[in-house]
Amino acid sequence: MSRLGDVDISIRLLGLALFTFLFVRALLVSESQPVRSARWLLATVGLAALSLLGMVAGLNYALNPFGLYATRLFEPIVLHSRAEKMRLYRLAEPPPDIVVLGNSSGFTMPPAYITEMTRRTAFNASLHGGGPEDYLAFLNYMVSIGKVPKLLIVMLSVEQARPNLPTGFEPHDPLQPYLERSSRHLLAGARWLLTLDQTLASIRVLMAEARGRPAPHYRFDADGWGHFATAEAPPEQLVDTYLAKGWGPELFRFRALDSDQLAYFRRFLERARHLGVKVVVYVPPLHPRAVSLYDRETNLPALRTELLERLHAWQAEGLIAAAYDFSRVESFGGQAGEFHDLAHPTAEASRRMLDVMLRHLPPGL
Repeated sequence: MSRLGDVDISIRLLGLALFTFLFVRALLVSESQPVRSARWLLATVGLAALSLLGMVAGLNYALNPFGLYATRLFEPIVLHSRAEKMRLYRLAEPPPDIVVLGNSSGFTMPPAYITEMTRRTAFNASLHGGGPEDYLAFLNYMVSIGKVPKLLIVMLSVEQARPNLPTGFEPHDPLQPYLERSSRHLLAGARWLLTLDQTLASIRVLMAEARGRPAPHYRFDADGWGHFATAEAPPEQLVDTYLAKGWGPELFRFRALDSDQLAYFRRFLERARHLGVKVVVYVPPLHPRAVSLYDRETNLPALRTELLERLHAWQAEGLIAAAYDFSRVESFGGQAGEFHDLAHPTAEASRRMLDVMLRHLPPGL
């Protein structure tokens, strides 16, 4: 349901409630003092409406079910990495010199290890379902708050550049205004406070807290480093689960990378160059068993070649300082056991990739 549709429904419900209240009160108006009673009635209805709006807004702000606001009384009931990473980055002091951008596969890139290797402050800004559009938006966000890093370590995988890349993982994407290069509307957050879906979500939060709720799928440290909840099934079994669902061979049977996603990534690189920010790009690994299957039954080898050729061309233009192909674990000394599942390497695997990428920092760092 759209945000405007939610607002419309909320207004209609509120209007129906006020009409019912007005009708009932009108029946009780004294015929002997109609003017005085009508004024009193209007004042009462207005006060009731404001009180109701205030109660709904206060409930949604306090419970914050979508993770949109500063309150953190309860864990949001939806994916909220964008709002959380934006909040954590805004609070990061001193401003990070090195920032990691990626999707959830990059959650385990440890900023503390980057700092240990480089003596530079670091932050992990990887996002659930993150892609080229999010990279451009987050870079614009960093500019808007005056915290532009010196180096970006950026993931770009074949699946991030596929046609019809899924979006809309998180309600009311707070990065969207920065992607559109428009200013954030101060009234947008207030308008969301009154939407029906957020009000119902607040009620679900209270019910979940009363019944007890499972641990969130992931959580973030202050530096953006992500921790996944402990899986009940072993990683090998989770590889099978992934292959049986959205990561089956059909995922890589398209013929060419999506031109729109590549265009967003180029805009991101050009924006970074304009700001004087160096960019290092890496192609992330997948579990070796999955790679073996994809290489046999899909178009992944040709797509990977196309992606690497594009990265090398951007590097020749000076848009990228360095590009690394980590699609196979042996390329950085990793092992099959260093995966949480098919697509999410462990922190140890991430450290191995950082060992390679940070061995030779770009000039100026």
